[in-house]
Amino acid sequence: METLLILPISFLMDMFINNFKLDIFAYIKNLFDKINNILHEKVYKENKILEFIFGTLISIFIIVIVFLISFYLLKLFYRIHFIIGLIIELILFYNILETRKPLEFASIIFGTLQNNNFNKARNILKENLKIDTEDMDEETIIKRTIEYATITSAENSIYLLILFIIGGIPICFLYKTIYTLSKNEVAIDENKNKKLFEIFLVKLCFIINIILSLISFLFYAISSLFLQYRFRNSFAILKKDAKDSKSILECAIAGSLDIEIGGDYFKDGELFERENVGDYMEELNYKLIEKVNKILLLGNYISLSILIFIKLIFMLLSVIF
Repeated sequence: METLLILPISFLMDMFINNFKLDIFAYIKNLFDKINNILHEKVYKENKILEFIFGTLISIFIIVIVFLISFYLLKLFYRIHFIIGLIIELILFYNILETRKPLEFASIIFGTLQNNNFNKARNILKENLKIDTEDMDEETIIKRTIEYATITSAENSIYLLILFIIGGIPICFLYKTIYTLSKNEVAIDENKNKKLFEIFLVKLCFIINIILSLISFLFYAISSLFLQYRFRNSFAILKKDAKDSKSILECAIAGSLDIEIGGDYFKDGELFERENVGDYMEELNYKLIEKVNKILLLGNYISLSILIFIKLIFMLLSVIF
């Protein structure tokens, strides 16, 4: 029952009250990196096998500890009083949910491009994506904006809504820890060699994200259907261009709007290669950002509604049987 209260309330809180959040997973990441540095200097040094073994064991230890602490703390609060447990879980879920942020980001870029303020748009992109933006033209700015909004809207909102339905805050915290420690980034470093210390988390995160992205793709496709965009084309693009979780999400947008996104980018002066997603029909216009935001916003509302409905069905079945 608490799930049916927490999901819609935290969703609305995030949409209207988005200023009071603490990124606790950044502290876990700093701890993980410090442990890695110490072990690299004192223990495994250049031994790749030891690096992989220590990295895997420490990764498992950290994600298990995070899960157990969140599970038993919530259990304790619910035992003290149901309302206390409900409020704590609501606050924790609100703290990690980010439905509004990617939509707000895209709207800001839209406004700057509308006013022909390309330098400001480049600076905002650089701050959020951590990639080189100095030489970006308008079309590339639009591409990167669409990609960032599409991916973060799913990873920081829809994924968490799905996971919360499955197992509440403990499962969400488990995923956020894996995601953060795997150093998953919106800017996809496809030719970056991941350290063996974190490779277990990278592979685990990849598998989880593939599953979650396919579900999110369906929500985006349904959203495109309601908005009367070319939702069927999303499935054709998915079949043609999907390579990983991020490109799966991009296929939903590229297909429904008949656009091409993706492509190479520079980060710290180094070229990173990315395949294109979608079919090139015409040059991108900044007004497309508004259409993308409509798909993302409606997709989030649809995901929330469908997940609550599924939860109600399971609750009804448990009562009957």
